[in-house]
Amino acid sequence: MNIKTLSNSRINASNAAANTVDFLVVAGGGGGGYDVGGGGGAGGLIYVTNYPITAASYTITVGAGGNGASTNAVASNGSNSSAFNNIAIGGGGGGSWSGISGAAGGSGGGTTSNTSTTAAGTPGQGNTGGQGANNTSNINDYSGASGGGGAGANGGNGASSGWTAASSTIGYGGIGRLIDIDGTARYYAGGGGATSDASTYYGVGGQGGGGQNAGSGTVNTGGGGGGGGIPNTGGNGGSGIVIIRYYGLTVKASGGTISNANGYTIHKFTSSGTFTYTG
Repeated sequence: MNIKTLSNSRINASNAAANTVDFLVVAGGGGGGYDVGGGGGAGGLIYVTNYPITAASYTITVGAGGNGASTNAVASNGSNSSAFNNIAIGGGGGGSWSGISGAAGGSGGGTTSNTSTTAAGTPGQGNTGGQGANNTSNINDYSGASGGGGAGANGGNGASSGWTAASSTIGYGGIGRLIDIDGTARYYAGGGGATSDASTYYGVGGQGGGGQNAGSGTVNTGGGGGGGGIPNTGGNGGSGIVIIRYYGLTVKASGGTISNANGYTIHKFTSSGTFTYTG
């Protein structure tokens, strides 16, 4: 049994040492909506292992987060990120008061309280924003907005009855995905939480940088912005990130911030640049 285990270990190391890389691409998150605003959708997330490459220069694009809405309009979508011709789609902006729905994106944005729509995510990259509660009476305006989708789950639906405090079960941002590519397991691409009154009633942001209570998504996570309250501007989406690693501690490429962990060399891009691989 010990001999067999050692043999498999050598085979895995040999495969990993070939001209392949693992990479994570996360797009910018969508901005949060205005005035009983929906949460912004998380940026699309792509995670690929054992991707074959040749000695060449590759353009790396890191998308910006979308702006939160400051009027009765849908918030801005996040910008796309890309690496090795794999494009992660920017997160959808959150919807605002007056029946404005969230936008489709990497993950869909949440919607405001007086619609019942949802916004789609991109298959394989993210999930749908939550469903608005379609409340039309002012007494329920404080409860019906929905959270933005995350890479790991849909956004939380709006509620048909009022909130009394920050909520982990109503209008929350969808959770992101837990990935360890740089030596630390962390969540990326969480959706933004919905809100009504930015000081009292709001859904929590999804793990992975999702904003809440009109707050912005965390930079370099692709988190969606938190919805704005009455009558507050929504939070901006968090910018994206690209992380590339290859087996071994010998540096075989340039570009990004270079480090090593767990036997891999890691190139982290927090802004756009070029990855030049020499092999």
